[in-house]
Amino acid sequence: MSGSYSELIEIESFEDRIRYLQEYGRGHDSPRDSSMSFYQSRLWKNLRKQIILRDNGFDLGVFNVDIYDKVFVHHINPLTIDDIQNLTDKVFDPDNLITTSNKTHNIIHYGYEPEETWTPRTPGDTTPWRKEEPNGRA
Repeated sequence: MSGSYSELIEIESFEDRIRYLQEYGRGHDSPRDSSMSFYQSRLWKNLRKQIILRDNGFDLGVFNVDIYDKVFVHHINPLTIDDIQNLTDKVFDPDNLITTSNKTHNIIHYGYEPEETWTPRTPGDTTPWRKEEPNGRA
């Protein structure tokens, strides 16, 4: 069983997206020794930037759920040491990646439930790099 971005974006609520991602990421230990140099590479940084732009910088890609701290790009299906060492397709597949906040990333991996409601954006509260939504909202 594996998850995907294309399935995730069909889920409307933020909380349901967290539950979906928890199915794949809870309790997973990242292969940090192998992955640290990869996450510093230009290849990863370029892909990371593309994913953040695709998701408009919103937490889990949910419109108006802003990230106010460090932005993470989360692998929906956790990576293994083999994935990192051999740079498998799973590492670079945009359908395996989603933008998250640090808090959301911890919720996915450690199971803490969301404690707060999210503040929607308001008119005049703009971010110039956001692309426009199909209904004309930014």
